[in-house]
Amino acid sequence: APRPELVLSLGVGGALAASLAPGDLVLALRVVKHDTRCGGALMRPGELWLSDPHRDKRDPGFDAPAAALAFVRGALRGGRMVFREGTLLSGDEFVTAERKAALADCDGGGALMVDMEAAGIVQAATRHSLPWAALRTTADRLRPGAGGAEEDYLVAKARAAESAAAVVRRVWDGMGHQRRGGTSRDGL
Repeated sequence: APRPELVLSLGVGGALAASLAPGDLVLALRVVKHDTRCGGALMRPGELWLSDPHRDKRDPGFDAPAAALAFVRGALRGGRMVFREGTLLSGDEFVTAERKAALADCDGGGALMVDMEAAGIVQAATRHSLPWAALRTTADRLRPGAGGAEEDYLVAKARAAESAAAVVRRVWDGMGHQRRGGTSRDGL
């Protein structure tokens, strides 16, 4: 059976960095399941923490595969797309504006964004030894303005759809050019 060449996870997320504005694109270097690291209980995604005597030593994060990152970076830069790179926190629960501040120090600090889907997707890809990349468009700022997160989301909604379409086109074109050129993509 054919195997996917790349699992590309696209979506929206909430900013954890004050420098991100609605519509900004973030490429995840690392995805961390924040419910397990920053929510009080520490467990590896997909494992029951109660049954793991080493739960306090587990890393609930996934580092993006180097070859997949290099490929996606090249595709984005080739399309002159502006993006930031950093840690993406991901969990099973919606993170309110009030809770975002508490997540700022999660996983050593410096996380750029939080979402609800990436951890599950990259866990599945990793479990099946598939290369992956996760990109998110900023849906709302760390500290929304007077209109709140809803206003930010309305601004970001159209840009998120445009960004996702542009990313898919760039990645697809990149894969097609490599395939037609007959070059090898070891690790991707």
